[in-house]
Amino acid sequence: MSRPLALILFPAFPQSKKFLKYCCKDKRSPGRPRLRPAFGGTTAGKDFLVELFNMYIVCVDLESILTPEVWINVADRMKIKELRLTTRDVPDYDVLMKRRLKILKSHNVKLKDVQKIIEKMEPLKGALAFLNWLRKRCQVIVLSDTFTEFGNILMRKLGYPTLFCNYLEVDKSGFIKNYRLRKREGKMKAIEALRSLGFKVIAIGDSYNDITMLKGADVGFLFKASDKVRKEFPRFPDAQSYGELKSLLEKYI
Repeated sequence: MSRPLALILFPAFPQSKKFLKYCCKDKRSPGRPRLRPAFGGTTAGKDFLVELFNMYIVCVDLESILTPEVWINVADRMKIKELRLTTRDVPDYDVLMKRRLKILKSHNVKLKDVQKIIEKMEPLKGALAFLNWLRKRCQVIVLSDTFTEFGNILMRKLGYPTLFCNYLEVDKSGFIKNYRLRKREGKMKAIEALRSLGFKVIAIGDSYNDITMLKGADVGFLFKASDKVRKEFPRFPDAQSYGELKSLLEKYI
């Protein structure tokens, strides 16, 4: 494969350079490129191409990793203390969400009221730079338990990465009457689907609702997880900054 063709096929990622590193001229056929036997044996070229095409996709949670927690912001701005609980406090997402919707209704809070608060939220400091760095190295999917009615606002501020999430049911008066999961254990199912397509997957999360995703991935990392989560799941390295997270990721991408 010639240098221009290699760069056309793999223009955006470091794998392009890695591919070119193992290309050389075949002395037996001058002018014809061949793969240098980097892995030894007669199947070196095949093994290398398998590794090259088996590129990683990074699946990252949204809140507390790229953006602040939506519900904590709503709680603070509306002075509704009961809404501050997250999956770090209540691992059962269904119990947590039903509780939240009841609280919103009791305080006469509509979807548009929540969206106004989200509009004022900004990505965490350094999050956009980190995400841009990551997207230059591999494909990225944001896997979140949030809802399209919330998430679309935040995606605009993050440069519109791909978002897999859930959706809300809203009544004629504008109140949120229910939430719908696209699929139970959606994060884990997304990981399984990507791996079934032949991708290697790195997952990044921070809380209990991310653990099945981390377990299902080829590689899993925590980011600024609580002491409780870190102690309970010590198998997953925990990064305390975007710099530390980059260092962990650079071993794979």
